[in-house]
Formats: sequence, structure tokens, C-alpha cells
Amino acid sequence: MSVITVVRKNGLVAIAADTLSSFGTRKMSATHNTQASKIARIGASYIGLTGWSVHQQVLEHLFGPVSDPPAFASTAEIFDVPEAAPAPEAGVLPEPAWR
Repeated sequence: MSVITVVRKNGLVAIAADTLSSFGTRKMSATHNTQASKIARIGASYIGLTGWSVHQQVLEHLFGPVSDPPAFASTAEIFDVPEAAPAPEAGVLPEPAWR
């Protein structure tokens, strides 16, 4: 279970999250996790993520190369994914970076 909390008081906002990751019955503390944060920064917005840890990597992949990410100022903007590079042809996979 993940815990993320946001508090707004006197015009200031604070966001906090736990750093425990679990894989079934196994638990991994932040001491042993290089990406323990459950808070991602996209442009000027901070997003708290729960669920699979890969979600943060997906968001960083989608919005990382974007020069002007959405402000997430409305519900509709959450679903506005910026245009990325064109997808490869069907059935053609790009060369892996590790080769």
C-alpha cells in the first residue's frame, strides 16, 4: 500500500509519500532502491504515483522530451499527451540501446 498526502495551508503546498516498495510479500526500503520516490515532477507539476513503480518511468518517457509539458490545471489536461516522435512501422522494432 502506498501513502501520498498533499496539504495546502496559507498559500503553500506540501506533498509527501512513503518510500517502501513491495513485490508480493517482499518489501524493499528506500535504502536498497535507487528510485524510491513516488513523486514525479512533470514541468511545473508534482505528481504522486501509486501502483506499479514502472508508472513513473512511463510518465518520464512520455513527458521527458517535451519542451512544454501540460500544466495539469484541469481534468481534461491530464489526458492531453503531447505528440512524440512517430512510432516505428508495425512489426519493426528499433535497435536496443544496449547493443
